Amino acid sequence: MTKLRVPSAKLAIVFPAGELPAVDPTDPRFEINLGGTTIEARINRKAAARLASHHGGAVLQGRLIAGPNNGLVLAEAGFTWLEPRPATAGQGETDHATTFEPRTEAH
Repeated sequence: MTKLRVPSAKLAIVFPAGELPAVDPTDPRFEINLGGTTIEARINRKAAARLASHHGGAVLQGRLIAGPNNGLVLAEAGFTWLEPRPATAGQGETDHATTFEPRTEAH
């Protein structure tokens, strides 16, 4: 098997509406558990506060890099906010499908 060495990898995690993580704005560091592997991450305080009040979904993105003690770190972490689109004319009351429109906020 051939081994490839890379300095980093792009990571994106989708959180649907109603399933956003709770991150303390006074300490916006958190850990992601990926099959027993811990990934350390940090977002800015404004993004952490918005998680508590945002009603749509969000995508956490960042650069996955090697950290201390063979761990992983999500560097440059930030969220892209997913806003529900307004209902279109003719869409029935019983249609529960949700369509999202991404909106990027600088981190």
